[in-house]
Amino acid sequence: MDGNILLTSFFIFFCRVTDVSLGTVRLIYIIQGRRVVAAIIGFLEVSIFLLAIAKAIGGIHHPISVIAYAGGFATGTLLGITIEGKLALGWAQVSIVSPLHSRKIVETLRAMGFGVTVVDGQGLHGPVELIFSVAKRRDAREILKVVDNLDKSAFVTINDSRHIIGGYLYANKKK
Repeated sequence: MDGNILLTSFFIFFCRVTDVSLGTVRLIYIIQGRRVVAAIIGFLEVSIFLLAIAKAIGGIHHPISVIAYAGGFATGTLLGITIEGKLALGWAQVSIVSPLHSRKIVETLRAMGFGVTVVDGQGLHGPVELIFSVAKRRDAREILKVVDNLDKSAFVTINDSRHIIGGYLYANKKK
């Protein structure tokens, strides 16, 4: 196999990894309503995509080029998801039901500086307290650690929140 074909295939692969990863991150910015950042990322994404597709079409008769194109797409998808998880952009609403240790969870989260709202509720086996907190997505991990340490049987859901208006968020968050 010609060295030039291999070099071109690596180029195609890395272009696809890059443009698909950027596309994944761009979608997150779109969902969050961050239009300008999404547009800038989209510009870069499509520019790189055009380079990749031009090289891939030029080498379409070489199976290695097709494999590099498809492999770059798949790898870019995995990398984009990983990057998005590390960035953890945006806000999350954490809902906790802990019939055993709700008071301790609330006290601990408030001591850490998280805003917490508690609502009385009725579970299958009697009264429960519903604990709600809104946090940056990356800080939701801290909340999960607290809940896991205090009550491994707690029921926890985490939902992305697009817009946050008012309330108590991090006024005394300890770093």
